[in-house]
Amino acid sequence: MPGPPSAALRLACTYTGVARRRARSPPGRTTQPEGTLTGSAERIGNYRVERVLGAGSFATVWLATDELLDAKVAIKVLADNWSHDDDIRRRFIEEARILRRADDERIVRVHTVDELEDGRPYFVMDHADRGTVHQRLHEDGFTVGEAVHVARQIALALDVIHAIVESPLLDNWR
Repeated sequence: MPGPPSAALRLACTYTGVARRRARSPPGRTTQPEGTLTGSAERIGNYRVERVLGAGSFATVWLATDELLDAKVAIKVLADNWSHDDDIRRRFIEEARILRRADDERIVRVHTVDELEDGRPYFVMDHADRGTVHQRLHEDGFTVGEAVHVARQIALALDVIHAIVESPLLDNWR
């Protein structure tokens, strides 16, 4: 039987709806290049930034170090092109709240929420450091048993999230 869920699986299970949507830049706004910060690119709050872990239409996730605790963290920063959209900002903060309330080993834990000097919100969460499901599929692959185990772990994590987030889309699946 495979071991405990990987950190990548925990990260894969953070879906709350906002992250899955494909987005276009709002009219009249320019898109900030992926992986850039305004102000000091070396620090976000009390965290020393090391590199970009991933970037999408809504946010960039940075690998950083909490130097006081000597711990790696992931910091998700709302993209500049969405920072002036109140609905997107609300959803971004709600994502952090949902992840904070989700008490499950399969789901990354949010530690704090704050704003950059330019006003963009960010949240600090556990760093899932064992790669992604995509990487695992293309590097090592899965046996049938491992694939079933991973799918089950994802389903269990989604069940935790769905218990927090009520969605009409889910009513047909319960």
